[in-house]
Amino acid sequence: MGLTGAANPVPCLCLVCRTVLGRGEPCDIDPLHAVAPLDSPHGRESVLAAVWGPGSARQRARELTRAGVGGGAAGGILEGIGQGCGGCGELAGAGEAGAIIGVILAILAVAFFAVVIAWLVGRAVVAWQRRKHRLRPRGAARNVDYRRRGAWVEGVVEAKAPMGSWTGQADCVAWGLEVRADESRDGDVVMRDGRAAPFAVRLADGRRVEVPAGRVRVQAEGEVPEHARERVDGDALKTQLGSLADRAEEYEALVPGEHAEVVMLNPGDRVRVHGPLEAVATGDGGYRDGAAVFRSAGVAWLTRVG
Repeated sequence: MGLTGAANPVPCLCLVCRTVLGRGEPCDIDPLHAVAPLDSPHGRESVLAAVWGPGSARQRARELTRAGVGGGAAGGILEGIGQGCGGCGELAGAGEAGAIIGVILAILAVAFFAVVIAWLVGRAVVAWQRRKHRLRPRGAARNVDYRRRGAWVEGVVEAKAPMGSWTGQADCVAWGLEVRADESRDGDVVMRDGRAAPFAVRLADGRRVEVPAGRVRVQAEGEVPEHARERVDGDALKTQLGSLADRAEEYEALVPGEHAEVVMLNPGDRVRVHGPLEAVATGDGGYRDGAAVFRSAGVAWLTRVG
Protein backbone atom coordinates (compact mmCIF):
# COMPACT_ATOMS: atom_id res chain seq x y z
CA MET A 1 0.00 0.00 0.00
CA GLY A 2 3.00 2.30 -0.27
CA LEU A 3 3.03 5.41 1.87
CA THR A 4 -0.70 5.29 2.41
CA GLY A 5 -0.71 2.07 4.35
CA ALA A 6 -1.29 1.27 8.00
CA ALA A 7 2.42 0.69 8.59
CA ASN A 8 3.37 3.91 6.81
CA PRO A 9 1.00 6.81 7.50
CA VAL A 10 0.89 9.74 5.11
CA PRO A 11 3.95 11.87 5.97
CA CYS A 12 3.10 15.03 4.00
CA LEU A 13 0.32 16.39 1.82
CA CYS A 14 0.51 19.06 -0.87
CA LEU A 15 -1.97 21.78 0.05
CA VAL A 16 -2.58 22.74 -3.59
CA CYS A 17 -3.02 19.44 -5.48
CA ARG A 18 -3.39 17.15 -2.40
CA THR A 19 -0.65 14.76 -3.48
CA VAL A 20 0.88 12.46 -0.87
CA LEU A 21 4.57 13.29 -0.58
CA GLY A 22 7.53 12.00 1.35
CA ARG A 23 9.18 14.07 4.03
CA GLY A 24 11.19 16.87 2.43
CA GLU A 25 9.93 15.93 -1.06
CA PRO A 26 8.73 18.84 -3.23
CA CYS A 27 5.57 18.53 -5.29
CA ASP A 28 6.42 17.32 -8.80
CA ILE A 29 3.63 19.43 -10.33
CA ASP A 30 5.17 22.63 -8.99
CA PRO A 31 7.98 22.77 -6.42
CA LEU A 32 6.50 26.04 -5.14
CA HIS A 33 3.37 24.28 -3.88
CA ALA A 34 3.02 24.47 -0.10
CA VAL A 35 3.48 21.09 1.60
CA ALA A 36 2.27 20.24 5.12
CA PRO A 37 3.65 17.47 7.36
CA LEU A 38 0.85 15.50 9.00
CA ASP A 39 2.83 14.43 12.04
CA SER A 40 2.87 17.94 13.53
CA PRO A 41 -0.01 20.03 14.95
CA HIS A 42 0.94 22.95 12.71
CA GLY A 43 0.93 20.78 9.60
CA ARG A 44 -2.42 19.20 10.41
CA GLU A 45 -3.92 22.64 11.08
CA SER A 46 -2.66 23.78 7.66
CA VAL A 47 -4.44 20.86 5.99
CA LEU A 48 -7.63 21.46 7.99
CA ALA A 49 -7.56 25.12 6.94
CA ALA A 50 -7.13 24.14 3.29
CA VAL A 51 -10.00 21.64 3.47
CA TRP A 52 -12.47 23.39 5.82
CA GLY A 53 -11.28 27.00 6.12
CA PRO A 54 -9.43 28.78 8.95
CA GLY A 55 -9.97 27.80 12.57
CA SER A 56 -12.11 30.85 13.35
CA ALA A 57 -14.49 30.04 10.49
CA ARG A 58 -14.71 26.39 11.58
CA GLN A 59 -15.52 27.43 15.16
CA ARG A 60 -18.16 29.90 13.97
CA ALA A 61 -19.80 27.25 11.80
CA ARG A 62 -19.87 24.81 14.74
CA GLU A 63 -21.52 27.42 16.96
CA LEU A 64 -24.14 28.26 14.35
CA THR A 65 -24.82 24.61 13.70
CA ARG A 66 -25.38 23.92 17.40
CA ALA A 67 -27.54 27.01 17.92
CA GLY A 68 -31.26 26.22 18.28
CA VAL A 69 -34.26 28.43 17.70
CA GLY A 70 -37.95 27.97 18.27
CA GLY A 71 -38.01 27.65 22.06
CA GLY A 72 -38.54 31.38 22.46
CA ALA A 73 -41.48 31.38 20.09
CA ALA A 74 -43.20 28.54 21.92
CA GLY A 75 -42.45 30.10 25.28
CA GLY A 76 -43.89 33.43 24.17
CA ILE A 77 -47.10 31.78 23.11
CA LEU A 78 -47.38 29.89 26.38
CA GLU A 79 -46.83 33.13 28.25
CA GLY A 80 -49.57 34.70 26.15
CA ILE A 81 -51.91 31.90 27.19
CA GLY A 82 -51.54 32.86 30.84
CA GLN A 83 -52.14 36.52 30.03
CA GLY A 84 -55.07 35.72 27.78
CA CYS A 85 -56.92 33.88 30.57
CA GLY A 86 -57.00 37.01 32.69
CA GLY A 87 -60.44 37.80 31.28
CA CYS A 88 -61.84 34.51 32.59
CA GLY A 89 -62.27 35.94 36.10
CA GLU A 90 -64.47 38.73 34.78
CA LEU A 91 -66.73 36.22 33.06
CA ALA A 92 -66.89 34.16 36.24
CA GLY A 93 -68.02 37.21 38.14
CA ALA A 94 -70.95 37.47 35.76
CA GLY A 95 -71.88 33.88 36.57
CA GLU A 96 -71.59 32.72 32.99
CA ALA A 97 -70.01 29.31 33.73
CA GLY A 98 -70.79 27.82 30.33
CA ALA A 99 -69.28 30.76 28.50
CA ILE A 100 -66.19 30.54 30.67
CA ILE A 101 -65.62 26.89 29.83
CA GLY A 102 -66.14 27.57 26.12
CA VAL A 103 -63.68 30.44 26.11
CA ILE A 104 -61.08 28.40 28.01
CA LEU A 105 -61.39 25.48 25.61
CA ALA A 106 -61.14 27.80 22.61
CA ILE A 107 -58.04 29.49 24.02
CA LEU A 108 -56.40 26.14 24.81
CA ALA A 109 -57.14 24.79 21.33
CA VAL A 110 -55.74 27.87 19.60
CA ALA A 111 -52.70 27.90 21.89
CA PHE A 112 -52.02 24.20 21.30
CA PHE A 113 -52.04 24.58 17.53
CA ALA A 114 -50.00 27.77 17.77
CA VAL A 115 -47.35 26.00 19.86
CA VAL A 116 -47.23 23.07 17.45
CA ILE A 117 -46.87 25.41 14.47
CA ALA A 118 -44.19 27.43 16.26
CA TRP A 119 -42.31 24.23 17.09
CA LEU A 120 -42.45 23.02 13.48
CA VAL A 121 -41.33 26.41 12.19
CA GLY A 122 -38.50 26.46 14.72
CA ARG A 123 -37.34 23.00 13.67
CA ALA A 124 -37.41 24.05 10.02
CA VAL A 125 -35.37 27.18 10.77
CA VAL A 126 -32.80 25.16 12.74
CA ALA A 127 -32.49 22.66 9.87
CA TRP A 128 -32.07 25.53 7.41
CA GLN A 129 -29.42 27.15 9.58
CA ARG A 130 -27.51 23.89 9.84
CA ARG A 131 -27.57 23.40 6.07
CA LYS A 132 -26.58 27.00 5.46
CA HIS A 133 -23.66 26.99 7.87
CA ARG A 134 -22.53 23.41 7.35
CA LEU A 135 -18.94 23.34 6.17
CA ARG A 136 -18.25 21.57 2.91
CA PRO A 137 -14.78 20.22 2.19
CA ARG A 138 -12.72 21.96 -0.45
CA GLY A 139 -10.62 19.76 -2.68
CA ALA A 140 -7.49 20.35 -4.69
CA ALA A 141 -7.11 23.84 -6.10
CA ARG A 142 -5.27 22.44 -9.08
CA ASN A 143 -5.80 19.37 -11.24
CA VAL A 144 -3.05 17.22 -12.72
CA ASP A 145 -2.56 18.29 -16.34
CA TYR A 146 -0.51 15.66 -18.18
CA ARG A 147 -0.21 17.95 -21.19
CA ARG A 148 2.20 20.09 -19.20
CA ARG A 149 4.69 17.22 -19.34
CA GLY A 150 5.12 17.68 -23.08
CA ALA A 151 6.00 14.72 -25.33
CA TRP A 152 5.28 11.12 -24.44
CA VAL A 153 6.28 7.63 -25.57
CA GLU A 154 4.08 4.55 -25.60
CA GLY A 155 4.85 0.89 -25.01
CA VAL A 156 3.95 -2.30 -23.18
CA VAL A 157 4.52 -2.97 -19.49
CA GLU A 158 7.12 -5.60 -18.62
CA ALA A 159 7.60 -6.64 -15.01
CA LYS A 160 8.86 -9.50 -12.88
CA ALA A 161 7.75 -8.74 -9.34
CA PRO A 162 4.28 -7.22 -8.85
CA MET A 163 3.15 -5.62 -5.60
CA GLY A 164 -0.14 -5.18 -3.80
CA SER A 165 -2.68 -2.57 -4.85
CA TRP A 166 -3.77 0.30 -2.59
CA THR A 167 -6.37 -1.87 -0.89
CA GLY A 168 -4.13 -4.93 -0.93
CA GLN A 169 -6.86 -6.91 -2.68
CA ALA A 170 -5.07 -7.27 -6.04
CA ASP A 171 -1.59 -7.49 -7.56
CA CYS A 172 -0.21 -4.88 -9.93
CA VAL A 173 3.06 -3.20 -10.90
CA ALA A 174 1.75 0.31 -10.23
CA TRP A 175 -1.38 2.07 -9.02
CA GLY A 176 -2.77 5.59 -8.97
CA LEU A 177 -5.34 6.81 -6.44
CA GLU A 178 -7.78 9.70 -6.27
CA VAL A 179 -9.97 10.19 -3.18
CA ARG A 180 -12.93 12.49 -3.75
CA ALA A 181 -15.18 14.37 -1.34
CA ASP A 182 -18.31 13.03 -3.06
CA GLU A 183 -19.25 10.22 -5.41
CA SER A 184 -19.37 12.25 -8.61
CA ARG A 185 -16.51 11.81 -11.01
CA ASP A 186 -15.98 15.57 -10.93
CA GLY A 187 -16.04 15.76 -7.13
CA ASP A 188 -13.31 17.61 -5.32
CA VAL A 189 -10.11 15.57 -4.99
CA VAL A 190 -8.97 15.50 -1.36
CA MET A 191 -6.04 13.10 -1.78
CA ARG A 192 -3.86 11.76 -4.62
CA ASP A 193 -1.25 9.05 -4.45
CA GLY A 194 0.53 6.57 -6.67
CA ARG A 195 3.14 3.83 -6.16
CA ALA A 196 5.09 1.45 -8.36
CA ALA A 197 7.20 -1.67 -8.12
CA PRO A 198 10.23 -1.71 -10.45
CA PHE A 199 9.10 -2.33 -14.02
CA ALA A 200 9.86 -1.34 -17.59
CA VAL A 201 7.92 -0.16 -20.62
CA ARG A 202 9.10 -1.71 -23.89
CA LEU A 203 8.65 0.68 -26.80
CA ALA A 204 7.87 -0.37 -30.37
CA ASP A 205 11.40 0.53 -31.53
CA GLY A 206 12.97 -1.72 -28.90
CA ARG A 207 13.94 0.96 -26.39
CA ARG A 208 13.12 0.41 -22.74
CA VAL A 209 11.90 2.98 -20.26
CA GLU A 210 12.55 1.84 -16.71
CA VAL A 211 10.30 2.92 -13.87
CA PRO A 212 11.94 2.53 -10.46
CA ALA A 213 10.11 1.61 -7.29
CA GLY A 214 8.55 4.56 -5.54
CA ARG A 215 6.07 7.33 -6.14
CA VAL A 216 4.43 7.70 -9.55
CA ARG A 217 1.35 9.30 -11.08
CA VAL A 218 -1.06 6.98 -12.87
CA GLN A 219 -4.17 7.90 -14.83
CA ALA A 220 -6.32 6.07 -17.37
CA GLU A 221 -7.52 7.02 -20.82
CA GLY A 222 -10.71 5.41 -22.02
CA GLU A 223 -12.65 2.62 -20.35
CA VAL A 224 -10.79 0.80 -17.59
CA PRO A 225 -11.55 -2.94 -17.35
CA GLU A 226 -12.72 -4.37 -14.04
CA HIS A 227 -9.43 -6.13 -13.30
CA ALA A 228 -7.48 -2.87 -13.67
CA ARG A 229 -9.43 -0.71 -11.25
CA GLU A 230 -10.64 -0.61 -7.67
CA ARG A 231 -13.51 1.45 -6.29
CA VAL A 232 -13.91 2.09 -2.59
CA ASP A 233 -16.89 3.92 -1.08
CA GLY A 234 -18.57 4.81 2.18
CA ASP A 235 -17.60 2.94 5.34
CA ALA A 236 -15.05 0.80 3.49
CA LEU A 237 -13.20 3.93 2.42
CA LYS A 238 -13.37 5.42 5.91
CA THR A 239 -11.89 2.19 7.26
CA GLN A 240 -9.14 2.29 4.65
CA LEU A 241 -8.33 5.93 5.37
CA GLY A 242 -8.60 5.31 9.10
CA SER A 243 -5.79 2.76 8.79
CA LEU A 244 -3.43 5.56 7.79
CA ALA A 245 -2.66 6.24 11.44
CA ASP A 246 -3.84 5.75 14.99
CA ARG A 247 -5.82 9.00 14.78
CA ALA A 248 -8.56 7.59 12.54
CA GLU A 249 -11.13 10.23 13.45
CA GLU A 250 -8.65 12.99 12.68
CA TYR A 251 -7.87 11.57 9.26
CA GLU A 252 -11.58 11.70 8.43
CA ALA A 253 -11.30 15.48 8.84
CA LEU A 254 -7.98 15.75 7.00
CA VAL A 255 -9.09 13.53 4.11
CA PRO A 256 -12.92 13.69 4.08
CA GLY A 257 -13.38 11.16 1.29
CA GLU A 258 -16.64 9.56 0.19
CA HIS A 259 -15.36 7.82 -2.93
CA ALA A 260 -11.99 6.57 -4.21
CA GLU A 261 -10.89 5.29 -7.61
CA VAL A 262 -7.70 3.27 -8.11
CA VAL A 263 -6.20 2.60 -11.56
CA MET A 264 -3.74 -0.31 -11.74
CA LEU A 265 -1.04 -1.24 -14.25
CA ASN A 266 -0.13 -4.84 -15.02
CA PRO A 267 2.22 -6.67 -17.40
CA GLY A 268 0.94 -6.44 -20.96
CA ASP A 269 -0.87 -3.12 -20.48
CA ARG A 270 -0.21 -0.36 -22.99
CA VAL A 271 1.16 2.66 -21.19
CA ARG A 272 2.29 6.14 -22.09
CA VAL A 273 5.24 7.65 -20.25
CA HIS A 274 4.96 11.44 -20.20
CA GLY A 275 7.69 13.99 -19.99
CA PRO A 276 11.42 14.08 -20.56
CA LEU A 277 13.51 10.92 -20.43
CA GLU A 278 17.12 10.49 -19.41
CA ALA A 279 19.55 7.78 -20.41
CA VAL A 280 20.37 5.13 -17.83
CA ALA A 281 24.05 4.51 -17.19
CA THR A 282 24.48 0.74 -17.66
CA GLY A 283 28.24 0.51 -18.10
CA ASP A 284 27.89 -0.37 -21.77
CA GLY A 285 27.05 3.01 -23.19
CA GLY A 286 23.45 3.12 -22.01
CA TYR A 287 22.40 -0.17 -23.64
CA ARG A 288 21.01 -3.30 -22.05
CA ASP A 289 20.18 -6.46 -24.00
CA GLY A 290 21.07 -4.53 -27.13
CA ALA A 291 18.43 -1.85 -26.56
CA ALA A 292 18.76 1.71 -25.34
CA VAL A 293 17.54 2.20 -21.76
CA PHE A 294 15.90 5.33 -20.42
CA ARG A 295 13.90 6.44 -17.42
CA SER A 296 11.68 9.36 -16.55
CA ALA A 297 13.40 12.48 -15.34
CA GLY A 298 11.90 12.68 -11.86
CA VAL A 299 8.57 11.15 -10.87
CA ALA A 300 7.10 9.02 -13.67
CA TRP A 301 3.74 10.20 -15.05
CA LEU A 302 1.93 7.24 -16.63
CA THR A 303 -1.30 6.81 -18.58
CA ARG A 304 -2.95 3.44 -19.06
CA VAL A 305 -4.24 3.35 -22.63
CA GLY A 306 -7.55 1.49 -23.00
